[in-house]
Amino acid sequence: MLSIKVPASPFTNGLPGLVAPKLASTLDLSQDGLVLLNNVGQISDINTSARRFLNCMSADVSERDFWDVVSPNVAEVHQVATVRATDHLEQHSFTVHREFEGDWLEYTFRPYSAGYLVNLKDVTAVQSLQLALAESESTNRLLFGENPNAMWIFDLVSQRVLAVNQAAIDFYGISKNAFLALKLGALFPDGSGAALFSSVGNAGAARVVLQICRQVKSDGTVMLVELACSHITWHDHQAMLVSLADVAER
Repeated sequence: MLSIKVPASPFTNGLPGLVAPKLASTLDLSQDGLVLLNNVGQISDINTSARRFLNCMSADVSERDFWDVVSPNVAEVHQVATVRATDHLEQHSFTVHREFEGDWLEYTFRPYSAGYLVNLKDVTAVQSLQLALAESESTNRLLFGENPNAMWIFDLVSQRVLAVNQAAIDFYGISKNAFLALKLGALFPDGSGAALFSSVGNAGAARVVLQICRQVKSDGTVMLVELACSHITWHDHQAMLVSLADVAER
């Protein structure tokens, strides 16, 4: 088995001044799982939370290689990268989804004077939030991209277009790449765009502002439209979502 090897000389990066006996006596004071490994990667001490996380409540794991105690799937996926990092005395972390338990477990390896401390932390809440945000972002992208109303998003600071949906591309007759190269003023034939969106920007984040104005298409046609504008955050940009309705169609 590949094992963690740490030089015999004292090394306390990340755990300054920490020594094994002092740490071992306080392992069970932590809600996290804590495992002490010696300089060849064998378990020298383990607390109750770590035993629960590793499903070894009653087994004698003292002096066993750490990678023999974790699940085979975890060892297969993460052992080589972890050993490579720890061979260079680096801190190393990875996260594992435990399907049977329905949770997410973070493993963090930190060097200390006699070997390595492995911290096992339940990060289910954080992972669930990240997945929910990713799913929400994916849903919002779908709703934006396939919305039948012409919609576009611009950065409030640079006033450059950040995103545009197909309905807007069709309405303006401008290719997506050309649209994304625009500043918002290019769509307004009378130069009113900057003033309009400045007033909208001062209206407050919770408000949707409706404004009837003129827009110019790529062929020079000027159209009377109603714009619905609202504040959003788009890929960490403070932005404005603009939805367009052709007044002539009413």
